[in-house]
Amino acid sequence: SPLVAAPPPPRRLSAAGIAHGPRCSRCASRAGPMGTQHERQIYQQLIEAVYRRWNKEKLNDVPRLMEKYKGQEDEIYDFVVRKYVFCSGKADWLPLIEIMYRRFNPSKLQDIDRILEKYKDSEAALYRALCGKYIPQLKPGDPPLELDAWAACGREARERDDHSLPRMSRTEEKRSEAAEAALAEGRKAMEKETTNGREKRKASEKKKDKKE
Repeated sequence: SPLVAAPPPPRRLSAAGIAHGPRCSRCASRAGPMGTQHERQIYQQLIEAVYRRWNKEKLNDVPRLMEKYKGQEDEIYDFVVRKYVFCSGKADWLPLIEIMYRRFNPSKLQDIDRILEKYKDSEAALYRALCGKYIPQLKPGDPPLELDAWAACGREARERDDHSLPRMSRTEEKRSEAAEAALAEGRKAMEKETTNGREKRKASEKKKDKKE
């Protein structure tokens, strides 16, 4: 079976990122142009997350944009992520795809390289299909979708690195602590010796000045 439903052909967008022409019959058949109010809220939060990272000056315009294009939030979000995220490097857009699979279909994460190869140069279409499939499944009261995918993936990578580091035994920890203490004592002795040397030089210079 296909990984996700094939995305519809891209629709022509204006400079503002709003699709022209009537909405598809699938969207029109749902309860309202964009489904539930909860779904529209999720898209608004996702749009705000992108602007917060790439164009903070636009953040204050989001509520007005949502009101003006009510029912087209999914299309606006698709335009925004294409403009700011998918035009950048893999490190920027991969967290968006990973966070969707991690939340809704974790078993696919082990196949992520194969999936990306299959959708090479169509990653934005893949992500839109994932959003269209999974976001409507979220209901009020469900754990919220991770909005800052980039911070979340970075945090999980750090946690994996921490867990992968070998733990020292208690004996090794004591040896390490003893070595650090010895180094600290050595630094203190060197500082003391340096201070004594400076004082001796000053005293010698004073005696020399008196003789002269």
